Amino acid sequence: ADIKLSEEQRAVFYSDWTYSAIRQSVALPNISTADEIAKYLDLPIEKVNAHLDFLLQTGLCKLMGKKIVVGSSSTHVDASSPWVNVHHSNWRSRVIQSLTLSSESDLHYTSPLTLSASDCEVVREKIVQLIEDVGKVVDPSPSEKMYCLCLDWFQVKRS
Repeated sequence: ADIKLSEEQRAVFYSDWTYSAIRQSVALPNISTADEIAKYLDLPIEKVNAHLDFLLQTGLCKLMGKKIVVGSSSTHVDASSPWVNVHHSNWRSRVIQSLTLSSESDLHYTSPLTLSASDCEVVREKIVQLIEDVGKVVDPSPSEKMYCLCLDWFQVKRS
């Protein structure tokens, strides 16, 4: 079941990409302790422990015996939320970090381009369809690896 976070809790959760990453990481096999999370995400154990305290208090993570597991099923932030821009910015800053450590499994693509006004909407619709298609693959998929998908489609110069 989804958990409804208070505004104060959302402010904390969306303040840093690591809250979401820590929460997601415990869905992976062989990651269920603070030490395993810290090693996997290359984060200081003190930060992981502090974030885990918050995640456990809010129910976003749970303890099952000595193992930390994902709590609520979703932390989706609505497009109208004041936290959506923070959430996007946090993960895009993580993308910038990943550029310096890029591996063959990563895909980074940037393409400033020009096109007709009518084709702008066609491309946007294709991106929305891609997002929906990815969701259909990811939702039933077992948690084995953690990836982040960031897509941006925006008009560079606003009129």
